[in-house]
Amino acid sequence: SYLLETLTDLAAKDARYERHLFVIVTMKSLFLRVSELAPRPVERGQLRTPTFGDFRRIIIDGESYWVYSVFGKGDKTRQITLPDAYIDYLKRWRNHLQLTSPLPVPGETTPILPSKKGNAIGKRQVQRIYEQAMVATADRMEKEGFKDEAKQILAIRSETHYLRHTGASQAIEAGADIRHISEELGHANATFTESVYVNSEQTRRRTEGRRRLV
Repeated sequence: SYLLETLTDLAAKDARYERHLFVIVTMKSLFLRVSELAPRPVERGQLRTPTFGDFRRIIIDGESYWVYSVFGKGDKTRQITLPDAYIDYLKRWRNHLQLTSPLPVPGETTPILPSKKGNAIGKRQVQRIYEQAMVATADRMEKEGFKDEAKQILAIRSETHYLRHTGASQAIEAGADIRHISEELGHANATFTESVYVNSEQTRRRTEGRRRLV
């Protein structure tokens, strides 16, 4: 929440930080790896670039949902459900890019993270955006007296998987079915997901235990 607040404030003052805000929110909310936001090689040396066309609206049992199709690890495609709270950030980013519609349209080929030249930024640039966001947050923490917390943020400023793990852990803690989260993470099975995220359950158990009254 401190990271989100910091980037929201920075983006309100300087439009250059709109990209930082969108990248951080997207990686955390959709459980993405850095490589899943940047072009990556596929068959015959071709590059597969994430575009706004990867976002689409689907109807299931009369209900409308937005999903994002990810070409992920192992060259496997998976669909991630967009949280309702994420939609406003998607609209905000598209408005910043001055795109014609508030939400993506079928077949749209505009890169999700366009470069100044019109193609897409690479993995290293996405990584750099993450690091800049973490450093900016640590700077604010230190100025506001949270020196230990600032050091902790700086210690993980190059560890982008923390966003993915935080998003998934919070979803599980909020009651989401671990099988569904496993699918959206792109894990082979829920057993692996449980082995990775068991610490989140242990943390909650210990925290609840400490709060018990005598």
